[in-house]
Amino acid sequence: MLSVEEIKIWILVKLYRRDYWGHCMMDEDDLVNPKIPRKDQVKILKEMINKGILLRKPGIKSGKFRYSLNLREKAYIENIVKKELLKD
Repeated sequence: MLSVEEIKIWILVKLYRRDYWGHCMMDEDDLVNPKIPRKDQVKILKEMINKGILLRKPGIKSGKFRYSLNLREKAYIENIVKKELLKD
């Protein structure tokens, strides 16, 4: 099982690679990892929103949200993602 930090990095890398910044948002269904329990992912997403790393707005489907990376934290996010990509 992946740790919380690994899940956070996985989310950041997925949004970064597909270039979801600011107004361009990814649906919650496309963002979730099937290997990780949904309840844990929702808790991690809320934590990242509270820290200001992610942005969230209501989606088209009821009860679902859309997520993107916060442009104000671009340098911080790029630093984390580049470290992760260079590790591979």
